[in-house]
Order: sequence, then structure tokens, then C-alpha cells
Amino acid sequence: MAEISSFTQPVSATTQLPSITIGKSDFPMIRRRGTLFVDKTAKLPWLLEYNCVFFARPRRFGKSTLVSMLFELFMHGKEQFKGLAVYDTWPEKQCYPTIMISLYGLDQPETFEAMLCGKLAVALKDAGLRDLYDRTKYITQLIDFFGEVGADLAALNTVWLIDEWDFPLAANLGNRAAFDANDNVLRELFVQLRLLRNVHYLFVTGIMRYQPSSLFSGQDIINISMEPDFADLMGYTQAEVETNFAPYIARAAEMLGLSRAAFLEQLKLQYGGFCFDSEASVSLYCPWSINNFFQQCASPNQDLDFEPFWMNSATASQALHSFLQAQRADLKLLDQALRSELEVSAQDFDAPAAFEQLNLPALMVQSGYLTLKKNVTPGSPSYRAWYACGFPNLEVAAPFVEVAFAVAMSAQMGQSHFEQVEAELRRAVRALDMAAMAHALNALLVCIYYDVGATLTEGQYHTFISLSLRAAHLPCAVPVMSDSNHERTDIEFASAGKLLVIELKQLPAAGASHTACLAVAQEAQDQVLGRKYSQNFDAMQRPPYKERNAVVVVISSKARQIVYWRLLSLDKAELKQEPLLGEDWVVPLPLAESKDASADEAGKKPKKKKSAKRGAAKQDVARDEGQPSISGEVTSIEGGEGDDAGASTVSAGESSADDRVSAASQMKVKANPALDMTDLDITFEVAQHLGVDSEHAVTLDPDLLALGIQSYAARLSKQKGTCSQEQINDYVERYIDKLQKVALSEKARTFDRSFLVQELVALLTKVR
Repeated sequence: MAEISSFTQPVSATTQLPSITIGKSDFPMIRRRGTLFVDKTAKLPWLLEYNCVFFARPRRFGKSTLVSMLFELFMHGKEQFKGLAVYDTWPEKQCYPTIMISLYGLDQPETFEAMLCGKLAVALKDAGLRDLYDRTKYITQLIDFFGEVGADLAALNTVWLIDEWDFPLAANLGNRAAFDANDNVLRELFVQLRLLRNVHYLFVTGIMRYQPSSLFSGQDIINISMEPDFADLMGYTQAEVETNFAPYIARAAEMLGLSRAAFLEQLKLQYGGFCFDSEASVSLYCPWSINNFFQQCASPNQDLDFEPFWMNSATASQALHSFLQAQRADLKLLDQALRSELEVSAQDFDAPAAFEQLNLPALMVQSGYLTLKKNVTPGSPSYRAWYACGFPNLEVAAPFVEVAFAVAMSAQMGQSHFEQVEAELRRAVRALDMAAMAHALNALLVCIYYDVGATLTEGQYHTFISLSLRAAHLPCAVPVMSDSNHERTDIEFASAGKLLVIELKQLPAAGASHTACLAVAQEAQDQVLGRKYSQNFDAMQRPPYKERNAVVVVISSKARQIVYWRLLSLDKAELKQEPLLGEDWVVPLPLAESKDASADEAGKKPKKKKSAKRGAAKQDVARDEGQPSISGEVTSIEGGEGDDAGASTVSAGESSADDRVSAASQMKVKANPALDMTDLDITFEVAQHLGVDSEHAVTLDPDLLALGIQSYAARLSKQKGTCSQEQINDYVERYIDKLQKVALSEKARTFDRSFLVQELVALLTKVR
């Protein structure tokens, strides 16, 4: 095996680095190949303090390699361990028949028991019990298997090593019938093992504990998963990384153009941060990620990327998506995880759970998606402790938030609608279409109005918008904020060689006005330009950015949406030129589905919020003195009644206010008693949106569209509680047929039928 300590000279591009084994867990093979091996054997003798041991860790942390090492020690002795810590400390003086099986891949209930019996038979052969293998190789039921060889095994002093014991259950968390069927088989397996006499040692690994299986009944198996003494039994510590991978660290830092200290800090942010002990004191790296990352250094011509190796392995993202859907994860959990404020008790980790009692945060920690951050009850007994949990690192956080956000938002607004909004957001940001970006973000903000709490903070808006951009596959720099030598930017990311910095400000509900909004926006602009936010990415960008821009976004505390944006050119600002590229007001979307939290708690029907009344005619609004003029429709920036300024606009782009009049202000529709103001607002907003939607070729006359929707909405409102979804769809289809005839008129030239059907079904379902 290569001696890492021998690399004392500077590492050049031609230095031969020791090879790293990827994806191999067979310990004797690793030793024969002489590949880099981080010695974790010092604590192996400590495992023998108990006769029956359970040890849990996430995937790719080395459980199978640990089981392979124990098999070699018990079965063949310590010969393969020369030069390792355990060689002089292993207490066993003899070898034992060792039966080692892995349940990985056994998830189908129809074949589980037969395949398990087959694995057990092969394990008997590997343990040197060939005659027992011959007698069991065709048996397909556990009771018959142990009935055939149980007496023989009881006469021997055997060791049992069971890896990935919970895979048959974990793979079926979304399928209760399959879960129960596989659990019945596992129950029989462990019943038979408990009946065996003369079992010298039993070691079981997995991700978590499940109550129904008899593995955890009684007190004879000891769970050491959170014992501080075994915190670093799997995973690499900081010292182990710096010592064992020293030549790789030098090569990687050189390839990235970073100092050693700067590289190690980035490596820690990307792959470190896992913690599993009850004292929350030992921080670890996932071996799979570290090995794969440094393997890139083997070729000096290969690009070195901080890829999500752990999340990309074994379809982790797909499994996470399915699990979060089944557990109905919401945005509140995601928000708490991002802020490391998700609290889990020690009992949640230690106490086995039944299927219907699975604790989602605890399962996420044991699976590796979240990790322990700190003990929030210091001084309490370990079994009564509570822990703040969060994401261990960027490798896990980035893919997790994309999956979790998509799952939660799809549940809120429907899969197709969410995908449509995200596609529009992606297009808008890449095209620097800030009006469309604000509209798409507001469509998402409306759906989480009370999901993350009745009082949203500016930090929560940062988080939510960053998550929205990530879900749209736009590469934000960080989940929430990023540091620079000057200040902290809210959100920044690069796309197609262009940098966009987003600076968000929250407009307080109290005293909010037209003037106050512009003042807040100006404050944000001064911050962006004065504190040189873009330099955070400039230092790392090679080649330089083609274009650098910033957008100031103002969110209203009252409307809980974006009400104003301002686009700035950072390149022009650097040249001392006028940086303003455009600005606009945004009419908040109606909150038809928002809940009144206090009313909900009291069991009362929530009241709908009233939105601002739309102007009935075109009006020019004089701006406050000293402010640039932006003309358009009359409404409150808060989207509600009674704001002191009462004037804002929806810009028509290059056209003036005299030439362009907003669709909402053109509508001359009398209120129907069956519709409240919120329903009319929905009508106006959809009409206005569809009237200018070039992507879907919708140029229907807004007046006709509004009148038609109002008619059917009124009809549905009278039938609330009796109108089925099928009836709604039927109403929409008939309405579209009428519009098809109208489309030949001079006011309405073309439209996309399928898109309009989707929009109207979603609209009328809300009104229902």
C-alpha cells in the first residue's frame, strides 16, 4: 500500500498520485491492490464489548467495507491487517464460521424470501460450511431453511454479519403492503437467529430502526449508532483528510488556482459537516464524495468539479423525491432545515418506529440528507436531548432543496402548473425579462402565503426566491446568501456567461406607500453599487463575465409579493455611466386561496382578502417630485384598499401611457352578486396575462375573455359544493368553443387552445 507520508516534495502536474478505489468494499481486494486506504481499524476491538450490535450510518459511508473487515478478522484472522492499527489489538485468538449477507437489492416482496434463502445458502458456503450449502441451496422458505440446518449451526460457534438489513423496508416506504410483506420475512429471520444457540457475535448495519421487526425486540441488541466513542468509526475526519490525501490536496489547490487553506475551506463547505454522535461534536466527510472528488486529480488534464457525488449515487435524488412525496413534506420543513432550526429528539433516533409513526426529520438525519448541528438541551441526559438539525453541506443541500421545493410546490399548485411557472421563470431570467420574472415569482409566492408562517421575514423571502431559482435549474451561488470581502449579497448566480445579482428589500406593511417603496429601492441600489457586490463572483470567474447586472426587488409585507423591480447594469456603473436599464411596478396577484391563520385555528371558514379596485378608465398618474415617471394603471402598490399613495403602474415597455392602457383598467364589467371582489380580481388578472402572452400566442380580447370567465365563475359560485370537476371541465370546453368563433373577429386573432384550457380549468377550480 502506498505510504502517503512519503509525499514530502511539492506535487507537480506529473507527480504520480496513489490510486483510489471507487465502489469496491471487499477489504482483501483493496489490500491486494495497494490502493489508498484510510485506517479506521483502531476501534474494531471495541465492537466486541457487546455480543449483539446494531450500527447505523447513511449510504456510501463504508458500512459494507466495515462488514468485510470484520468478516476477514473473524474468519481468517488478522494476517491481512499488518501495518494497520487493529493488528496489535485484535483480541480474538481463534477463527469462527462467519455468515455474512447483504440485503441490498432485495425489495420485491414476491421474491424476497426465496432470494434471502439463496443468499444465506451462499453465505454458508463462504463460511466454509459446504455441506450445509448443499442441503439448503434449493430451499425458498426461512422456516424450512433453519429447520434443515438449525441444529448444525447451533452446534457451531458462529458469527453473523448482516449488512443493509433495512433495505427491503426502506425501499418500500411508499408502499405499505410491500413494506409489511417484507417485514414479515425479516421478522422470521431474526426470530430464527434469536433461537440459535452458540452465536458468538452478531453485527447488523443499516440506516435506521423499524419497530415491527423482531430484530429490536428485547434488550439483547445494543444500538451504538450515536455513541461518541464510535462517532468516527465511519467517515473521514478533517485530520484524516489532510493527512491521507495530502498530495491530492496540493494537486487540487493548484488545479483550482487556490491556496491550500482556501481549498480546504471550500472542500469542507462542499463535502464536510456530517455528524452522528449524541454530543454533536465530531464532524465528518462522506468517504464516497472525497474519494470521487480526488479521483479527478489523477489526470492533470481533467476538469476538477465539486459535483454532488453522494446525491448522484444509487439514484438518491429519485429515492428522495418519492419519499418526500409519500411523507408530504412541506416548505416549513425545508425552511427550518436551511436555517438549521429543525429539532429532533434523541428518542426519535433511538426508539424503533412503526410504519405509520415514521419521523420524517429523524429519518432524513439517519439517511444523511440532514445532520446534527448542535445539542439545544445541554446538560440534559443523552436520552432526553434535543438536536438542531440542518443540511451537512452544499453537496446535499443543493439537490435536496430542488427536490423538496418541487415536491412541496407541486402539492400546492399542481404539477403541470408548477412546471409551467418554473419554465417561464427560467426563460425570463435568462432573457433578463424582469417583468416576467416578477410575475412568475409572485405566482409561486401566492401559493405559500401561510405555509412558512404568518409573518414572513426578509430572510425567508431570500430563501424562497433562491429555492425558486434553483428549482428552475438556474445555478444560484448559495441557498440563501453568499459572503464577499465587501458585504453579503442576497442571491447571485451565473448563466450563459452572465452574472445576475438579486438584492431584495422588504417593504413594511405599516406606512407603506408609493414614496416609501421607491426609497427602499434606492437604498438597495446604493448598496449594490456602493459595496461592489459583484466582486464576490468576479474573483473566481475565468474567463470574465460577458455581462454583469443586478436587479433590485421590493417585496410588500402586506401583499407578500413583489411590487416593484429595478434592473441595473453593473458594467455601466463601473464605467461611471447611468446604470438604470429599466424599472417597473408589479400588480400583486390575488390571494384567493390564502388562509386566515386565526380563523383556521378557531375552526371557522377563512375570509377572503379584498384586493384593490381596478380603475375604470385610463389615467395618467403624476409621480412624486424628483422621481422618474412610469405611467400606467391606477392601483395601490400593496394590492389592497386604503394605501396613502394609491398610485402605481404596470409599464407597457416602449409604448407610452397614452398608447397603452392596461387590460384591467379597460374592463367594464358590473359586479355579480354571486362573485366577491377577489373572484373579479382573478378574472381581471388572467385576462390581462393572457392578453399579452406571446409565448403561447394568446391575443384574445381581454374584455370578451373577462366577461366570459365572469359568467361561468358566477354560475359556479352559485353551485359551490355541488359542481364537480368534470362539470367545470365541461363548462370550460363549451366556453372555449364559443371563443373559437370569436377568434375570427378583429379583436382576437389567435390563441393556444390547450394552454387556455389549462389556465381556465385552474382558475375555475379556485372559484369552485
